[in-house]
Amino acid sequence: MNIDCIRNNKLEYEKLRSLVLTSHNSSSPDVQNLTVLCSEHYHITKRQLLVLLCDKRDLHMIQVLITHPKFDRYDINHYDQIHGREQTLLHHYVRQQDEQIVALLASYDLGKRDLLTGDTPLILACMTGNEKLVRMLNNKYVNVSNKKCDTPLTWLLKSTHKSTCERYCQKTKLVKIIVSNGHIDHKIHEIGCQSCLEVMLIHYPVKRKRLGSHYKDVISTQLKDDRLNALIAKRNRDPELFRYMMKVKHGYYDHSIGKLFSLIIYHCDGYLSLKTKHNTQWRRFFQITSQLPIELQMLIVNILHGKNSVIIPFTVSELGFNDSKLLTRDR
Repeated sequence: MNIDCIRNNKLEYEKLRSLVLTSHNSSSPDVQNLTVLCSEHYHITKRQLLVLLCDKRDLHMIQVLITHPKFDRYDINHYDQIHGREQTLLHHYVRQQDEQIVALLASYDLGKRDLLTGDTPLILACMTGNEKLVRMLNNKYVNVSNKKCDTPLTWLLKSTHKSTCERYCQKTKLVKIIVSNGHIDHKIHEIGCQSCLEVMLIHYPVKRKRLGSHYKDVISTQLKDDRLNALIAKRNRDPELFRYMMKVKHGYYDHSIGKLFSLIIYHCDGYLSLKTKHNTQWRRFFQITSQLPIELQMLIVNILHGKNSVIIPFTVSELGFNDSKLLTRDR
């Protein structure tokens, strides 16, 4: 029975599912043998089985198969004829922007390049502009380039693709995700966008230069745009202050702001209290802020994080309230 017959025959597909589940749960090496199961019973390979499960969007069975003790996880990165194109499963489902399947397969990504363009799954994710996909695939293969010698970062910095450049803030958000990767190869000379440069300079590796009797963290790169050079000069004058101000501007402290604000609200409503053994300064802080109007509470939280703003946007406060499951009522 070939793969198409199984795909179109619901009864045979259910039998196949049952065999895979039995094999996964069995302790017998013979029963666990996926190769025998696939070839003798259905005349298909393990890779074809995985492609079938992905086509069916059978998420539970995909998880069962890729965690099977006898499954070769390199099959996920194997090139197959998928929907008329020679590609890996990851390439196909990133193009489809199928976040659920990519989430299951992403941890096995080996940075394989597309046979036609040389694009890795991460480069394709950047092309889609999908932030969730970029986060899933932002791994140690972040510096693998395509046939045009573009890495995910350089593609973003030079891109004129509408999905990422229609709004510069979305492009900057993707750059922020990429440059936070510890394996990134920084490409300062590729930058033509001030917002992207600001994010890059936050993560740019420290280079010490002797100035008189002390050392200073400086960047000697010169860019074509004078505005960008002025930004680098400003960073060179006071690197620590510059990094801090840029982190405030680009939302690096949003989670901390949201969390502190949510704690104040919980304390006001009686869902959170501090034991006497806790830091007395924090106890005093919560006692004072709980008696203030909510507008002043937001202002104080913003000032503590270096932001000159009166309100805390809902998207920021939500980050803190999403952590509410970690809080317990402690009296």
